[in-house]
Amino acid sequence: MYKVLADGNVIYDDRVPSSSGLYLVNPKLHLEDSAAGSFECSLIPGTFAYAACEGMTSVIKVLRDDVEIFEGRILSESYDFNNVRSIYVEGELAYLNDTYQPQN
Repeated sequence: MYKVLADGNVIYDDRVPSSSGLYLVNPKLHLEDSAAGSFECSLIPGTFAYAACEGMTSVIKVLRDDVEIFEGRILSESYDFNNVRSIYVEGELAYLNDTYQPQN
């Protein structure tokens, strides 16, 4: 049982029927050892997830059986002809790429 959260709000739950509006198109989770990992999916206009996810600010979490297995932020997004939004989420380990560590 999988659940996806955006800033603490549920945007996908496989236990809830898709007619509720809580669904994602082609979700793909890539977990890696000693790497950030990634999550990507498409969001349909008019769904809660479409408006809830903001680039570089929203924290996306993936839960399996209510245990967090991935956390990250939206790194990039694109739109197609039908205004379907595709997002790419980088794992929290990649946050270190944005820091500056002075040499001693």
